[in-house]
Amino acid sequence: MRFNLEVGVQLKIDEVSSKIAEYKGKITSLPKSAQDIMNIQRELDVNTKMYLFLLEKKTNTLITRAGIIPQVRVIENPRSIGVVRPDKSRIKVTSVLIGLIAALFIALVRTVFFERIENVKELVESTSLSVIGGVPFVDKHVNLSIVARENPKSQIAESFRTIRTNLTFLGIGGSNSKVILISSFFPGEGKTFVSTNLASIISSADKKVLVIDFDLHKPKIHKMFEVKNDFGVTTCLIGKTEINETSVNLFQENLHILTAGPIAPNPSELILKSKVEEIIAWARENYDFVILDTPPFGLLNDSIALSIHADIFLVVANTKVLKKRGISVVEEILTKVGSREKGIILNGVKQRRLSYYYSKYVYKYNYGYSYGYGYGGSYQEKDGFE
Repeated sequence: MRFNLEVGVQLKIDEVSSKIAEYKGKITSLPKSAQDIMNIQRELDVNTKMYLFLLEKKTNTLITRAGIIPQVRVIENPRSIGVVRPDKSRIKVTSVLIGLIAALFIALVRTVFFERIENVKELVESTSLSVIGGVPFVDKHVNLSIVARENPKSQIAESFRTIRTNLTFLGIGGSNSKVILISSFFPGEGKTFVSTNLASIISSADKKVLVIDFDLHKPKIHKMFEVKNDFGVTTCLIGKTEINETSVNLFQENLHILTAGPIAPNPSELILKSKVEEIIAWARENYDFVILDTPPFGLLNDSIALSIHADIFLVVANTKVLKKRGISVVEEILTKVGSREKGIILNGVKQRRLSYYYSKYVYKYNYGYSYGYGYGGSYQEKDGFE
């Protein structure tokens, strides 16, 4: 008991001694003068101000960051998916689809914007009718009525010689007289221009040709040949004049014209008179070739009614209005035509630069060196016009 008490007292003495030593150490660390205390106070003030400054900057930074709206938002954290390489199957499928879409777009553009027929080759590919030939585009300032006669070495004259030769494949050129009916689907496609120039070319091969203006609604033959129109088809049909040599205008030795005459109030009814057959029969008897210039059959039925008197029905189509879809309409209408043969002539064909120089070379070869007039010269015996 006594021993335990002594031990406890001794532990208490040791504890008090350690406390005394601790306090002595703290007392020794205190500043020894007022100057030391002021230094510590200044250091404390500086640290306090630095802390407040940094705290203020941190607060301003947080406020500024909160006011900025991020443009990019992370939707999914990055993750590894293994080796990355091109997807060849996807690339092939995409390329094929792009190619098909491009092809369909090009086909649509060609169908919508490139449907017009601009040359004889395209016309041959688009129709089952016999394509007789093409006539080059003629400037509007050129006198259209006398191109083939006044300038026989021109491209236009040569194109009509080609048409004349191609007509032999439709039966023209034999011993019997032939009646050629020329019309168009729309007005202004050049049917009268083709009629007059074709007649001039055929007559230059020593064939007697009669041009009859059966366009009683809007006659132009007398204007093309610059002759009077005081009498003609209408006066013959109503019995005012008789169909004979005195009724026609002698334009050239082998080229005669029977104009339409004064415009009647009922031109479509006059076409149906039996007198028309008498006029055609008289023309067959006195001329080698008879060319009938008729109204557009897309607007009037006169051409279809007159076709029963014709041996050949020629349609003049112009590149400025001719479209591939329109060819089928023309073919359907021509199924009602009574003539034996049917053909189409493409008017207004614009020559490309290469074709121009090629034709210029052919012109020099044919005419500059006296090799004749192409189809219209050295081949006249072959095409049946001599």
